[in-house]
Amino acid sequence: MSTARAPGTPPDGESPAGGAGNETPDLAALAQDWITLWQSEISALVADREMQEAWQALAGLWAGVLASAIQAMPREPGPREPGPRHHE
Repeated sequence: MSTARAPGTPPDGESPAGGAGNETPDLAALAQDWITLWQSEISALVADREMQEAWQALAGLWAGVLASAIQAMPREPGPREPGPRHHE
C-alpha cells in the first residue's frame, strides 16, 4: 500500500539528493555554498546602477533627517552663551 507524498518529496529512506537517508550533510560545504551564493548576490546588487541610485537617495534622506534632529536638540550653554538665570 503506497502513501501519498508531496510533490518533490523523495521516497521513504532517501535523502533529497537521492542517497540513503542516513548520510549527514557536509556542513562546511553547505556553508561555503551559502556564502558563495550571497557573495554573488551582493556583487550583482553592487553592480546594479538602479540599486546604487536608490542607496544614494536613501543615504541623502537619512542625512537630512539626522541634520534636522541635531538642529532640534537643545544645546548646552557655551562660553559665549549665557545660561538660564535662576532667581533666588
